[in-house]
Amino acid sequence: MRKSNRPSGISREAERAARHGANALRPTFDPEGSQSALVRVAVAGVETEVPAKAVGLLLAVLDDLGAGEAITVAPAGLRVGTSEMGRLLGVTPKWAAMIVDRGDLPSTSDGAKRRVRLVDLTRYARARRMVSDLRVRR
Repeated sequence: MRKSNRPSGISREAERAARHGANALRPTFDPEGSQSALVRVAVAGVETEVPAKAVGLLLAVLDDLGAGEAITVAPAGLRVGTSEMGRLLGVTPKWAAMIVDRGDLPSTSDGAKRRVRLVDLTRYARARRMVSDLRVRR
């Protein structure tokens, strides 16, 4: 399998496999209807129970990979500085600092460094992407 220059870093074949996996798994999983916090899964013939939330997260990862999106797995409460924030948003650290300074994202200060929670940054990026998508469609 060739390495891809796509944001996800995976090939189109792997993207198709991710979409196929999500489409196959989704009908079997109902997060609202689950009576138990645990779900029985089988991988390569090995069966085990995992938290239902983990299956939901797996579906989200497969959806993003299938769409060619890059994936970062980190604790939601992780705080990142403006340099990392800029890298993740595709903007300069100075622009990232301006986003924080104008109040678009909640932040804390660690001395002179501004920090934002990864979960807030992810929500901001998704909202920004949706607005951008709407502008392109007009």
